[in-house]
Amino acid sequence: RSVQARMRGVAEYGEGNYQRAIGRFTEALRIDRATDDRKSEALDLVDIGRVYIAVNDAKSARGFLAEAVRLSKTEGLAEVLSEAYATLAKAELMEGDNPSALRYIDESIATDATLSKKEPGGKLNLKAAVFLSDNRVAEAISVFERALSVSDAIGDDSEAANSLRGLGDAAFASGGYEGAFKYYEAAYEKDKRLGLSTRIARDLSSMAEARLVLGRKDEALYLFE
Repeated sequence: RSVQARMRGVAEYGEGNYQRAIGRFTEALRIDRATDDRKSEALDLVDIGRVYIAVNDAKSARGFLAEAVRLSKTEGLAEVLSEAYATLAKAELMEGDNPSALRYIDESIATDATLSKKEPGGKLNLKAAVFLSDNRVAEAISVFERALSVSDAIGDDSEAANSLRGLGDAAFASGGYEGAFKYYEAAYEKDKRLGLSTRIARDLSSMAEARLVLGRKDEALYLFE
């Protein structure tokens, strides 16, 4: 029954029905606790944390994710621990606690290393985002570039687009607006192929902002349309 509840939660999450997703994941959590299925319980806690992040409730997410970290450590669930750390890092970044966010994403990457996993592009992108949020632009660029290389090597266009978008943000923050435009444009091309409408909208908006700053208003207006 918990698997069914979790699958329904995943479906609701995918459709953007976040409150329903929380209900389904909470149902799975209740069942897994009743049956002492600790690994599934930890996964449920991570899933609930992700949904709260999706609705911009980082404070609630923190509680569930901290519990997931504690349980995963106690039970020796390294793979779940890695995901709990990474998701907790997102919550801390949302809350503006960059030192904690960096610590948790480093813990996640270190945990992956103990499992002989290569550095995943998504987690490197998150680490770079923390650096950028902390105005450590050079470090952010270095990690975004590493993430892009990793994602390109395995054909992960979704994370490669995130890396390109991050590099665009870093270039924009440094005043390199022409370079920022090129990165946003490259991200747009990948997102367009993937059909990711929300990301496409952000790419176009970012491209328009870069053109606007350069005084190319007609091009900016065209992109905003």
